[in-house]
Amino acid sequence: MDVNRIPFKNYSPFEEKDPFNNNIVRGYISRDPNKYYGALFITHVNNKEVPQLIMCTGKIHYPFDKQGKYNFPSARQIEVYEKLDGTSILSYYYTDGEQRYLSHKVRLRPFIANSKFGNFLDMWKEMLNKYDIEKTMKLTRLQSYVPSLNLAWELYGNRNPHLILYSNSLDIALLFGVSNQGHILPPSRIDVDLPKAKLWCIIDKDYVW
Repeated sequence: MDVNRIPFKNYSPFEEKDPFNNNIVRGYISRDPNKYYGALFITHVNNKEVPQLIMCTGKIHYPFDKQGKYNFPSARQIEVYEKLDGTSILSYYYTDGEQRYLSHKVRLRPFIANSKFGNFLDMWKEMLNKYDIEKTMKLTRLQSYVPSLNLAWELYGNRNPHLILYSNSLDIALLFGVSNQGHILPPSRIDVDLPKAKLWCIIDKDYVW
């Protein structure tokens, strides 16, 4: 595989078994602090060369620098959502050239796994039993104007503790959709019958005070 085809400057190679489909997947994961942060460039599935790019939850830059100077980007409209404190999970499809497979990853890994930091795989499997995410992925693919749409979720609750102590045990919320062409769709433009991050307000006037 020609590494010059990898669209990242900083990356780590991986070869792991997909815990949801039992495929051996090989490729590279991006560590670039930009829209490619956490993205996958899959080169092989079960030793078959099938190059494909999977966009993930890219790096969102703050509107200020290290000196505290603000530089707000221009915007026609801003949707303000509740910031949930949990684990970022991406549901995505990849292919072996013949069949498409639905899998799920954390930001800097190709798949979800249990670790010393938490039983993320076990918790996510509970959510897969609770919600029909595969059906949701198929529906959003038909509804969206892009050929494929990966869905970014937050896995949160008191069983997945971070800085906020939640009253609920464990749940998910849709944060946004991202296509493998880099298009971002907010929850308001994704018609799914599953929990979404709470929309607080919409700002359509000058937002810089």
